[in-house]
Amino acid sequence: MRECFALLGLPRDADERAIKRAYAQRLRATRPDEDPAGFQRLNEAYRRCLELATQRAARSRASDERDRAEDEDEAPAPPTPPHPDPVPVGTDHAPAAAIDEAPRYVRVSFDAQAFIDELLARMHAEPADALDAWLRSQEPLYSLELKHALHVRVAAALTEAEPVPPSSQLRAVMRFFDLEGVSADGDWLRRSLHDTLRRADEADALDREIARLRSPRQRAVDRLLIAELLGPLSFLRRWFLLLVPLLPSRLLKLMLTLEHDYPSAVHARLDLSARLYWRLITDRSRLEPRRLAIGMIRVPLYYAGMAGFVAALSASTAPFEGMALNCAALMVLLLAWMLLSTLAPRAKRYLERRYGWDAKLQTAAACFLIGLIASPWWTVAALVLMVVVGLSWSIPRTGLTHMASFLAMASGAFAAYLTGMALQGGSDPSTLVLVTTAAYAGALPVLHDLLYARIKRRSLSEARTGTGWLWWVLASHLVAASAFPIWIRLLRGEV
Repeated sequence: MRECFALLGLPRDADERAIKRAYAQRLRATRPDEDPAGFQRLNEAYRRCLELATQRAARSRASDERDRAEDEDEAPAPPTPPHPDPVPVGTDHAPAAAIDEAPRYVRVSFDAQAFIDELLARMHAEPADALDAWLRSQEPLYSLELKHALHVRVAAALTEAEPVPPSSQLRAVMRFFDLEGVSADGDWLRRSLHDTLRRADEADALDREIARLRSPRQRAVDRLLIAELLGPLSFLRRWFLLLVPLLPSRLLKLMLTLEHDYPSAVHARLDLSARLYWRLITDRSRLEPRRLAIGMIRVPLYYAGMAGFVAALSASTAPFEGMALNCAALMVLLLAWMLLSTLAPRAKRYLERRYGWDAKLQTAAACFLIGLIASPWWTVAALVLMVVVGLSWSIPRTGLTHMASFLAMASGAFAAYLTGMALQGGSDPSTLVLVTTAAYAGALPVLHDLLYARIKRRSLSEARTGTGWLWWVLASHLVAASAFPIWIRLLRGEV
């Protein structure tokens, strides 16, 4: 007896109303699909407490009746009323006894809040048929007045219920209370109910999708991914997903798909901490220390796996020679790549916001910088890259405007080459002369458009399509080339 009341958190003298309310509250945390044994114990305790409360109430009523009977025996008997005259046959009068035996309306106390709490709890714990049978077994609800009084209150409770009840149970309650016919002044409530029903259908669809992914017919990887999203946390499973290639991206794709298809249901069904963790780990737009650490751990594991495979095929330990040095070099390269891939988008947004550099200008600057850096080792490729930057920048120009840009680049390259050869004083051009020539030719249209747009207060896109000062630049190059012997002597100090 004490155990059943203790399980519900009630004293031993709790009445039926308190028992039902406590049972409804505990049903929210004890669902039959998650903890069937706990639900069975809770249900048995609930029934036992109701039985004991009913017996206690019956004993109390019997005791009151005995006391009242004893008091009546001690009191003097009331005078016997005169025997009524017999009612003639065929008259419209009825005997007094018939009037006394007529049914009378008896007002029954009803705890609406306890009923709603138990209703919400049963909606999550019982199937629709059992819920409908329980509703029909509630004798106070036979009264149409009481049923109508609960109309709006039950509807409001359904719209505020969290988590959303299953759609079949929700439809059963709406059908029982006729909630689809809310009056005209309750349009907001009808809309809320329809939205709740939509969310319930969405939650049921998500449960079906989760059941499909957890089915033994699915691949083990899919079952592993959905188990990680549902929780609880398993460190062994999480580290396996982190270290196996492509699995983090695959898990992120599954999570984003579920969030897109079931936006209002994933918050209650999927584990929030797991969703936040994988969103951070797979986010390449920020420097997450855990993401960098996982990348560093992968390098020796992958290297050891590949070296072991090659060693098994060749029956030699040569693949393991220099493993530490190779892993260190690979880790440095991987770290540099991760930093570059993370910082490059940030630098792009900063330059665009601070200086107004659009994506095309940033791409041209990056390619030009790469060409300058690579010129000591890959001279020919660097020269071609820098010239291609200038030609690509001038693509929006057409007709004579494009011709002016090309001639300005060609004449500028010729002037730079002559200047470099004169300063060098040799017959064969050095690498510095070639790089300077290509750099001047490639950077000329970009620098011209930037300067022209700034001085004329125009957009960079307008400057790229116009002629600007390109003809004047071409003329200056021709003048410089024609006066080449004079100013070369000036540069050498011979005059």
